[in-house]
Parts: sequence; structure tokens; C-alpha cells
Amino acid sequence: MDRIACAFIARYELMLRARREPELLARPAAVADLAGPGRLGACSPAAEALGVRPGQLAASARARVPELEVLAPDPALVEEGDRDVLRALDRIAPRLDSDRRGAFFLGLGGLERLYVDEAEIAARVREALAAIGLPARVAVADQAFTAWVAARRAHPVRIVPAGRDAAVLSAIPLADLPLGDRGAELCALLGLDDAASVAALPPGELARRLGREGAELEKMLAGSRPVAWPREKMAPVDPERAALDVDLPVDDLEPLLFLGKSLVDRIIAGLVAQRRALVEMAIRARLDDGSEVAHVLRPAEPAVEARPVLDLFRLWLEQQPMAAPVVALEMTAAATAVPSARQLSLLAQREEREAEALGKAIARLSAAFGAECAVRPVLVETYRPEARLKWERFSVETENRQQAAGNRQQATGDGWASMMMRIAEPEEIEWQGDVVRRTGGSARVITIDGPHRASGEWWAEGFDRSYFWLGLSDGTLVWVYRDERDGRAYLHGVAD
Repeated sequence: MDRIACAFIARYELMLRARREPELLARPAAVADLAGPGRLGACSPAAEALGVRPGQLAASARARVPELEVLAPDPALVEEGDRDVLRALDRIAPRLDSDRRGAFFLGLGGLERLYVDEAEIAARVREALAAIGLPARVAVADQAFTAWVAARRAHPVRIVPAGRDAAVLSAIPLADLPLGDRGAELCALLGLDDAASVAALPPGELARRLGREGAELEKMLAGSRPVAWPREKMAPVDPERAALDVDLPVDDLEPLLFLGKSLVDRIIAGLVAQRRALVEMAIRARLDDGSEVAHVLRPAEPAVEARPVLDLFRLWLEQQPMAAPVVALEMTAAATAVPSARQLSLLAQREEREAEALGKAIARLSAAFGAECAVRPVLVETYRPEARLKWERFSVETENRQQAAGNRQQATGDGWASMMMRIAEPEEIEWQGDVVRRTGGSARVITIDGPHRASGEWWAEGFDRSYFWLGLSDGTLVWVYRDERDGRAYLHGVAD
């Protein structure tokens, strides 16, 4: 069964405002649309302590608490908050949904291979939302509606056992059901005071008496229509971004075009892997004098190739030369679109040609040097860094299966990246205090990042290490580890 988790953020809109204005929760405050019915929505703890409750008329609440601060709803803030939450939850589960009122749903089907149990998933959800300043209660159940109700009462996590949703429904008061005034009045006249008694009515009875509202409520309680069934791809995707930090400032046209081409190629490759086309490219150039230059490129039609974007980049550089040499360049796919049918067809044809050419090249190499000559590196699941790489025979089918993930990993990057050259046989060094001595000289330690502990493989010879990134006075960044068994230090890699 595809179980569902619900993360419920109480006082959702107020909590979003409190991320910018933490003292808001300490004041009597509430959200209400005074242009509409004027009933209060989320109320701050200080307001609730004075007797203010959600659902009260704003005028009545102000008569009771004159200092009550009534805030107008902010749909843009809620939309931004939804994006933040969904982006955080997307790292835990791929299927997400939101009711736009502080409840977020995660489809848990297939996640049993990644997490120990549902309690671990709930803990991960709470940690992810706490990291963005939004405390949440989490519940897991068979149905989204049950998970939603259980999450509202969780302290702070509740796992409803499989098949026990009906028992939870009996504890749900009528006030928690999405009923209008007419529906609530009818249920009260029938003596129904909880969700279980409403669900026990003969099928079609609510629909006959309440129309569409009753039919929707019946479907919800029966589990055939959840409150918000998780939908794939709802979580926002971070835009494709590529950046370069230039060692020597550049002000000539051709070097700038060369740098720009590398960034455009990486972004286009990432978009093509997602079957997206570039609509708008945002450029940010940092100059040697400390200033920045920003520009936006918009191709005539959504682009799936680098050439039209590079032509616009060249035209911009020719018309508006930089006031100072460029020291850093960043490009972002600010807007994308689905490629046209013609573009998708051309992409498919290009991929087929590339796969065919690759297959022919592998066949020629295998015929000339033997099948064992065509190999590819793969990562191995192990804690020991030097054992993580092995070689396997290369095949076009294997490459095609991993190409999308590989292109994505190669094409993206949020900052200025560097490569590391790992030393095959770690070199023993002397590291005492802030001085590192190795073959060829010594240097002072300027920065330390660590320790990062790694141990395991007790069934073999075993290892126990503490890894550090050390920034040295000679300008190098080295990766070293200390063997915790004997205290010796070793150089394992150098950043390039």
C-alpha cells in the first residue's frame, strides 16, 4: 500500500511572516481578509492566550482584544513558502502536494529501500522543515485525510498502523470535517458528532442531501479521493546554473566568448537531459573593480542548442564592452519551456546518431585490442575512499541508462568548483600544530575543515580515519587523514 505522510505547520501564514519578523508571534496578531467575511485565520500564541480563536469575526475579536493586530492575507508569501517547503521535502520524497494552508503530503511508496522505517522519514521531514524555520507535526497513515487529521494532533510525530485509519476517524470531531454551515447543521440534527459516524451513513445519503459537498465528503471519508493526493513533479526544480571563477582577469572578446561557451554548453546539456528548452538566460559578470554587470538573453524561440544563445552573447559583448576585466562569470536558465515536437524529434535523432557512433567506436576498439580494453569507471559502495573506484567493461546499453544522470551531474553547479587529484598511495606526512611537513618542504596550516570520521570493514583488516581539508600557506588545498589507530597522518589528495 502506498502510505502517505502529512507535515502540518500550525499557524502557517503567521509562521512564514515570523521567519522575517520573529517578534510577531509574541504580539497579539491574526490573519483575516477584511474585504471578505472578516473571519480570523491563523492566530499568534499571544492572541490565543487572550481568548482570540480562528474563525471569530475580526470585529468581535478586536472588541475583546483592542490591541489585536489584524494582517491581510499575503498570497505571494504563501506561494513563496510553499516553494521553500516543497523544495526542502523534495530531497526526501519525489511525490509531493500541498493544500496551501500549511499541510504538505508525501507519497511514501518505494521509499522503504532508502529509510529504515516510517518514523525515520517523519524525523527527516521535521528536520528539513526546521532547517528553514518552520516547525512541523508529522503523521503517517493509509489515507491523506487521516494523515492530515493525525498530524494536527501529533506531538510531534504519529504513525497510524496500516489498516487502522478507521479507528482514527472515530476520534475526529465533526468540526474538523470540511463542511459548510448547511452540512454541519444537518449532521448535528442527525446526531452525528464525529467522522466515523458520518462515514457510517448509507452510501449516497450525504450526496442526496447536500449535493456536491456531500458527495465530496463521502469520497474523502471512503479514501477514494484524498484531501491532496501526491502528484509527481510538483516540487519546484532549482534552475540550471553554471559559473566560472577566472584566475586572470579577462577583457578581450574571444576569451570571454570561450568562457561563455563552456557555461552555455553545460546549461543546455542539463536542460536537454530534462527535456526542457531555454527561454531566458540571466548573466552575471563580476568585474575586477568590484562591480557587477547583469544582462538577460532571450532567444527568438526556446533553444535546445547553444548556437543561438552564443550568438546573442557575442552581440551583447560587442555592443556593450565591459568597463573592467571580468573575474567571474555566472549564467542561469531563468526561464524554460517544453520543446516543440520538432525540437524533440531532432533531439531524439541526435541521440540515436551519437549512440550509433559510440557503438561503432567501441566495436572497432574491441576488434583491435580485445573486449577488455573498453572499460569505464564506476563508484563502489564503501567507506574507504581509495576503494570507491573500480573499472567495469563498457557497453553502449549501460552508458545510455546512466547518461541522463551523468549529464545532469556534470552540467550543474551552484558555485565555483574545483577538481581533486587523489594520490593513489597515501603519502605519510608530519602534521604538528599548525605546520605540515611533507616531501619537498613544509607549510603552515591556514584553515581546517574537519574532522570527518570514516571507519569500517572490520571483517577485513579494518580502518579508522579522521579526514581534514587543510588550506596551506603556499596556496594549496590538501586532503589529509589521521589514522586513529596509530596517530599517523597521511596526504590523500590535492585540490587543483
